[in-house]
Order: sequence, then structure tokens, then C-alpha cells
Amino acid sequence: FDYVNQCKVLRKVFGGCVNGCRRDWGKDIPVYEHISEEESQFGGHQCLVTEMIPTCEARHPKTERLCPCIPRGKVQVQSTLKITPAARENTNCNDVCSALSPKHRCDDTQFHYVNTCQALKAHFACTSCDVNQGKDIPNYVSKEDDANFGKCLTQRAAPTCDGSHKNTKRVCRGHSGTHTHSSVLAS
Repeated sequence: FDYVNQCKVLRKVFGGCVNGCRRDWGKDIPVYEHISEEESQFGGHQCLVTEMIPTCEARHPKTERLCPCIPRGKVQVQSTLKITPAARENTNCNDVCSALSPKHRCDDTQFHYVNTCQALKAHFACTSCDVNQGKDIPNYVSKEDDANFGKCLTQRAAPTCDGSHKNTKRVCRGHSGTHTHSSVLAS
């Protein structure tokens, strides 16, 4: 789902998103909503991407899904994606990934896997989790003099690879190879 769970992909497949594209929560996402403006506080007829890990089985009667498909028995996919926590503060994910090897690079389409409290707690000693904003999020606030010390922070906006902050350690996701994706519409 990492490839199809992007606004730019949804816009291309659905011929644009009439009322825009936004992040939302739901296992039936990525989708194009077929609901009227009266039925939605966000205006309806829009594309949705998610920070959750979607499932292939989820569905909703008023959406048109975009699902990645791999032909059974024909392709074996091995993930070359690696989750790596930063060893020190003020380090962006481009640097974290390239430190693994010259072939590794951060993939900003993969942050939805680590932009969750559960994923951050697997790598850091979070005292709690909170939603915040910043180019360095998702992260762990590791400096004691910061008001958010000990918290793991997630965000609703799309994270980037290049953010860093002097008080935080990031968790990054990257890969060392190329990916082939095929997508089909499922209604």
C-alpha cells in the first residue's frame, strides 16, 4: 500500500480529487469518497490517504479503493525496507539511511509505517505519545530540558526525510533497491 497511499497517485488514477486530498484514519483507505458535500464535514468527493496500515479486506459502500495487487504464484516480493532509529539528536532521515550504506536512502512514502505510537515505542522508551507538527516528526523527544521530554510524537501531515531537531531522535524507513508496484481499482 505504500505506493498507492499517496495523494499524487490517487489524483492521477481518479482524474483529480474534486475537493482535494487529505489524511484520515481507516483500514479501507486509500480511497476516493463518493459522498455529497452535505454528508461530509470536509466537502465529500475527495481522495483520502491514511497513516494506518490498510488491509485488503476492508471496504466502505461510498468509496472507490485503490489497491496494490501482486499476481499470485508469479511474483515473490521481498521487502528491502529497513526501519532505523537515529542514534543521536538533530539527525535527519537522509543521513540516518545513508549511514547504513551508500545504497540506502530514505523513502518519504514509507513514514505511515513508523508514524504511529506503537512503531515509535518499539524503538524508543516513550513515556507517552502525542500528535504535533514539525518536519522532524515522527520522533522521540530525548532532551530533558524540552517540555515534551520522553514523548513520542506523530503527526497528521506527511512527514519528510529532511527534517531534524536538536531535541529529538527520528525513526526512519528506507531501502536499498528499486520497487515495482502494480495497482488496480477496486470498487
